[in-house]
Amino acid sequence: MIGGLVKSSGRIALVIAACLLFNSVLVKAADLGGDCCADLEERVAELESTTARKGNRKISLTVYGQVNRAIVWHDDENAKGHFQSRDNNGRSGSRFGFKGRANINADLTAGYRMEIGVDNSDKANDGSVEYRHTMVYLQSKALGTIKLGRTSSATDGIAEIALESAISQYSCEELQDVITNCSTSSIDGSRERGVHYVSPTFAGFSVSASWFHDDSPDIKNDDGYSAALRYAGEFGAIRIAAGIGYQNKEDGSNVGDGTDTKTISGSASVMHVPSGIFLNTVYGVIDTAADEQIAYYISGGIKGKWLLAGSTTFEIGYGASESNNYDSEPMNITAGVSQEIDAAAMDVYLIYQYNDADIMPSNTLTNESNAITAGARIKF
Repeated sequence: MIGGLVKSSGRIALVIAACLLFNSVLVKAADLGGDCCADLEERVAELESTTARKGNRKISLTVYGQVNRAIVWHDDENAKGHFQSRDNNGRSGSRFGFKGRANINADLTAGYRMEIGVDNSDKANDGSVEYRHTMVYLQSKALGTIKLGRTSSATDGIAEIALESAISQYSCEELQDVITNCSTSSIDGSRERGVHYVSPTFAGFSVSASWFHDDSPDIKNDDGYSAALRYAGEFGAIRIAAGIGYQNKEDGSNVGDGTDTKTISGSASVMHVPSGIFLNTVYGVIDTAADEQIAYYISGGIKGKWLLAGSTTFEIGYGASESNNYDSEPMNITAGVSQEIDAAAMDVYLIYQYNDADIMPSNTLTNESNAITAGARIKF
């Protein structure tokens, strides 16, 4: 009996001691000025010193980018090597960037963007970098956005509007540095140094305008301007996106002598949302003192989620260009499939292209070629 009481008393004493020790730990942890927080503060300082910081608490910082690599096989006998490992050099190349913004008041926002393209697949300068965007902007919800620096001009992307696409990763234009007989007219706008304006959206419509200047040391005069109108909207099960733009760009030192390049181009995309069926079209005219070129492209396909990994897109397209200086029509036929992998923010693609660049009757080079491109893109 007495032994049982002793054992019970011992257990009670142990419980009381444990409670007192636990309470002491809690009290020390609550004391923000005590020694218990010194190690924690030291660890936080260490982590801060090894972490990318945004510089101040007034403006945000977002790091973003993508890596896009592919293997290209072709049978062009005029080009060296039938296999190439390459980066997509134009529409969706590897890149990284920084952007941020800060609210000035309820209407005004200030921000910046710096984006660098990596490895543009120029065979002579593989591994080179390109400053795609270096600009600051001031945005008003009521009046629109003014951008200053190098960034998309008003017509950049005006000939590439596509609600969905499996083959926009590579076009004939993208493969011009891979095979010799891939010929097409570049009717899209570009990124330029200058002043750019984008209006707010009204009933699905927005307008944009740019003035730009090439400040290369070997070019004395290369001013240009552009303007564009864009639309996006939905009508029941139908989704539409379209745009049209005009660009006038001087050719360097011959200002005002009729050698300016004038480009009118546009594109449109329509999609039946429930079925995933879509149609994309592109058309443009390039007018110079020496020639007038016309380029057009049409494609169609379907997108659906038939696999658990993500959506799958199939597409086939036909494109061609005409010129007053040549009797023939360079053309290309493209077919491709793209598979999204949602868990990795990734898409893999397989694209086939047939190209016919019979530009001149006296051309002794092989005019036709086939190309197969297989690659993957991961966004971060």
